[in-house]
Amino acid sequence: MIKKELLFGALIVILFSLNALSAKLIDKIVATVNGEPITLYELKNISPLYKAKTPKALLNMVIDDYLIEQYARNVGIRVSEEDVEKYLENMARRNNMSVDEFLNRLKESGIDIEEYKRGIKLQLYRYLFARRVFLPTISISQKDIENYKKLHKNMLKSYNRAVVLSIISLPDLKTAQMVYSKLKSGADFYEMLKKYSLNKNPRREIPIMALNPYLQKKILSLKKGEFTNILEAGGKFYIVKLIDIKQEGGAKERIRFILAEKQIEAKLKSWLKMVRARSDIEIYLK
Repeated sequence: MIKKELLFGALIVILFSLNALSAKLIDKIVATVNGEPITLYELKNISPLYKAKTPKALLNMVIDDYLIEQYARNVGIRVSEEDVEKYLENMARRNNMSVDEFLNRLKESGIDIEEYKRGIKLQLYRYLFARRVFLPTISISQKDIENYKKLHKNMLKSYNRAVVLSIISLPDLKTAQMVYSKLKSGADFYEMLKKYSLNKNPRREIPIMALNPYLQKKILSLKKGEFTNILEAGGKFYIVKLIDIKQEGGAKERIRFILAEKQIEAKLKSWLKMVRARSDIEIYLK
């Protein structure tokens, strides 16, 4: 029995709802933000970047990010194409894919890549603006850090570790079964990787907390040098070998970062409430 796990995660929470809405009017304007239009087509294609349960919830998140972008540009913040490409590289890496694999997965889901990149820009403007405006006002005490440690002991054990993996990525099930059979018969993992893998990188270091719960359990059940059975993600097949589990340092700085993020998000939420009240926002999505 081949166990399958979607490494890519839940790509689009509300895509089918948006597809139904856009069946007749793909370029319909669903909102304007200080005169800037947001279309249904854009909303559909950037939806994978947002954790929204309904189209209206998604639209409100995007409206917030339009406001942030407008204010960010006014204070001189700019997001370059290079910034977008680096963001894509990081997303692909977190999903154990190459950039090409990641983009192909998006295309297979019906996503317009250029529109998706527009969504990434919105995410980056949010990140850069919030940190320029609110980070200087944040203060994290040693007491805050110690309290967090007490409340999150179990989580921090995993958060402060990383796994070193070697991953054979294969184009189809037949090839994956052949390679898996060879490995079970004693073939060298790295020779199989060099000969058959779509990605030739022999080592990847990934924080344990970056893996989904299934993969965490799967990989942490291995002994060093052991490999998984065949895993599937986005039409590709993977065999993963555990090389090492590393204990990372810097727990204090990680906690400081988490606490700062929470304070920044709270301040940004309060700021958005004020800005929305004095902005010209029209919503047409029913």
